[in-house]
Amino acid sequence: MKIVRLRGGPSPAGRGRQEGMSLVEVLVALVLLALTILGILPLFTSSMRSNQSGRDITASVHHAKNQAENLFSLPIDRQEYQLPAGALSAQSVESWVATGSPGLNEGKWVAVLSPTDSPVWTRTTVLRHYSIARYLPAYAALYGRVPLPGGTAETLVHVRENMVDVAGFRAVGVEFSTARSF
Repeated sequence: MKIVRLRGGPSPAGRGRQEGMSLVEVLVALVLLALTILGILPLFTSSMRSNQSGRDITASVHHAKNQAENLFSLPIDRQEYQLPAGALSAQSVESWVATGSPGLNEGKWVAVLSPTDSPVWTRTTVLRHYSIARYLPAYAALYGRVPLPGGTAETLVHVRENMVDVAGFRAVGVEFSTARSF
């Protein structure tokens, strides 16, 4: 006759010894697990902040580049390219106002905010006109590289500079400049 042992019973070598983990071992394991989780948790919050910052920078670059490309594609005689008489530059400030669902994807640029508007971005566009003659070494040594005043004859304007600065309300901003020669 063969003796069959059932699992879980005491073994002949360790009679009276129970198998498994004691309460102290379980508590030590839980404490180690809690310390590990508490050490990793700040990495997740830091990652979320970095992702939001990256999203803001990407959006500000998009808005700045979009405005600079729009100005760059306009014909030279458009009103958007003209400077007021006597002014060395023209500056416009607009705000991006979210429309529809909250977020940065849907919205519009407005020059004047209404009391109910909540701006997400502020875009400052500066236009300047230059003459190639002002970049010649002799002229630059005398006068510096000063832009031409508004009202200068179009035949003397050789370079138009567009500078677009987009800043968010989370202290993220980007500046994008283009120059167009004629």
